[in-house]
Amino acid sequence: MLRTEAVVGGFFLACWVVALLYASNLAALPRPLSFDLYGLFTFAAAFGWVAGNLFVLRRRRLAPQLARRFRGLYLMVPAGMVALVRAMTADAWRAAAPLGGLYALLVYAVFFAVPLLVGRR
Repeated sequence: MLRTEAVVGGFFLACWVVALLYASNLAALPRPLSFDLYGLFTFAAAFGWVAGNLFVLRRRRLAPQLARRFRGLYLMVPAGMVALVRAMTADAWRAAAPLGGLYALLVYAVFFAVPLLVGRR
C-alpha cells in the first residue's frame, strides 16, 4: 500500500464516520447542501468513474491476489464521499427520496465498474 493511498483512505473513512453521524442525528448539520437527486446522481457517477479509473491504473502494478483485495477497498472506501454528500443534503430532499442514498451508491458502483469491464487497448 502506498503512503498516498493510506492518507486518502483515511480521509474517505472519516467521510463514512461523519456521514453516519449525520444520518443518526448525532452531529448537527452546519448548512445543508442544495443538491437535488440529479445533482447527487451526477456526482456519484462522476466520482465512481474517476475512482474506477484510478483503480485500473493501480491494478496494473499489483499482483493478481492483491488486486482482488484492493478492488473492494477502492470500491467501498471512496463511496464514503457519496454517502457524506447524501447525508448533508436538506432534510426535505432526504424525506422525499428515502432510497436516494442507496441508489446513489449503486450509481457509483456501476460507474466504478465501467473501467473494469472495458478491456485494455
